[in-house]
Order: sequence, then C-alpha cells, then structure tokens
Amino acid sequence: MRRLLWLALCLPVAAAAQQKLDRRIAIAADASIRITNLTGSTRVLGWDRDSIAVTGTAPPNTSFYMGGSGRMAKLGLEPDEGAKEEPGGHLDVRVPRGTRVWVKSAGGAIAIQAMVGEVEVMSVGGNIQVSGSMRMVTAESIDGDIEVIGLMPLVRVKTGGGRILLRQPSGDVTASTVSGAIVVTEAQPRSARLETVSGSVTYGGTLDRRGSLNIQTHSGDVELQLPTTLGVEFDLESTTGIATVAMPAKTATPRKGKSLFFANAGGGAQIVVRSFKGQIRVYGQ
Repeated sequence: MRRLLWLALCLPVAAAAQQKLDRRIAIAADASIRITNLTGSTRVLGWDRDSIAVTGTAPPNTSFYMGGSGRMAKLGLEPDEGAKEEPGGHLDVRVPRGTRVWVKSAGGAIAIQAMVGEVEVMSVGGNIQVSGSMRMVTAESIDGDIEVIGLMPLVRVKTGGGRILLRQPSGDVTASTVSGAIVVTEAQPRSARLETVSGSVTYGGTLDRRGSLNIQTHSGDVELQLPTTLGVEFDLESTTGIATVAMPAKTATPRKGKSLFFANAGGGAQIVVRSFKGQIRVYGQ
C-alpha cells in the first residue's frame, strides 16, 4: 500500500519535469541547419514555409536551444551544466524542403521526410529512416539500421552491425556494412556499389542500360533477382563458395571456386560480384 501511494505521488512530479517545446524562427529556404539530440528521437519534416518550427519534449535537467537567421541555424537538446544526460525527449522539426540538414544522435532514432535538399545523418546506435526525393543523402550508424526510400540521385550509407534497406534507389548508390545485411528493392540505379564483410546482400530490380553494379563480400551470401530482359554482362566469382545462375542466357549448374562470365539479352550494363566464401545466386524474374 505504501509503495502504491509513493508511486502515485511521484508520477505527477515526473510528468511535470518534462518540458514541452514550441519554438519557431524565420530562415532562408536554402539554409544549412544543424540538429543535435543525443539521447532522444528526432523527426525532420520538410514544408513549404521559410521558417523552422520545433515541437516536442525535453527530459529533466535538459535545455533546448535554437538560434540562427538567414542561411544558418542550429538547434537541439543538451544537459544542463553539471547534469548527466537524461534519456528520452523528442524533437519534431519542420524545415523548408530545400534546406541542407545535418542531424546527430547517439542512441535516438532519426526520421527525415518530405525533403528535396541535402541530408547528412549520424547516429551511434539509433535507427535512421530517410524518405523523399533529396538531392543527396549521407547516413551513418554503428549499430542502428538504416532505411532510405525514394528516387534520389546520390546516396551514401554505412553501418556496422545494422541492416541497410534501400528502396527505389535511382542514382549513384554506395552502401557498406560489417555484419549487417544489405537489402535493395525496386532498384533502378545508374551505378551501385554494395560492400559487406559477413552480411548478406539481396538485390532486386533493374539497372541502367549503361550502369554498373559492384558487390563485394567476404563471407556474406549474394542474391540477385533481375528481369529476364535486362541487358547485362556478368562477372561472378566466389573463391571457395558456390555460384548458381538461372537466367535465359545461361542456366548453370552450381560451380565452386570458379569465375562465371556471360551476357544476358545482348549485354549492356555491368554486374560484378566478388566473394571469398559466400554463395552467389542469380535468378531471372
């Protein structure tokens, strides 16, 4: 009974300690904006106004700051002097669609939506999601997953143990992990380079007729699911693994430790896959 009474008394205090945020400043439509929220989650949403609007909550012993004008601004959460970083908190940030945005977090999730400018995102363990049609996306996390969705001309993503998901990549793409899987769906890039040490790589979609796809792994398996009409030249090799191909131009029995060279539908694009001991599988669809 005493424990329940103690909890009832403490809950209102904890709720009151949460600071509600509602701030706004004017900014240029092509400004550069820096956002830092190390322990909480952050969502950045593009809109058609020349201003930054922030709502959300700040945890106890944490201060919110925001400043800037013209083409520069920065905002975020930081612990009060002498206080430890408190977990939690959330920033919901609306910015002009065409701005250049830099976001940093340690453990909080980051989501970027509905923008057309440039985005750079860094997190230690938090998941990252970017969707829209940005000119350039750079995302990096040590252990968090990274998801990039949309037709974007330049994408650079890197993670250690996290998973990378790229949906509808259309331009120049580079993705790398240490142990995390790389999954590419609805692909139509001009060029793509996918690298992992032990994670698997799955690629589904097409490729620009003059484009290139380069996949490098040490022990990760590689699976390609491609249109049977795609004009492409293949160069596949797994040093100690097995390569299996099921395409109209070549239906090969599994081959171990040998290179496979062949052209499909007259050739055109270039696909190179290298693995030391991972399995390589190519399927027509």
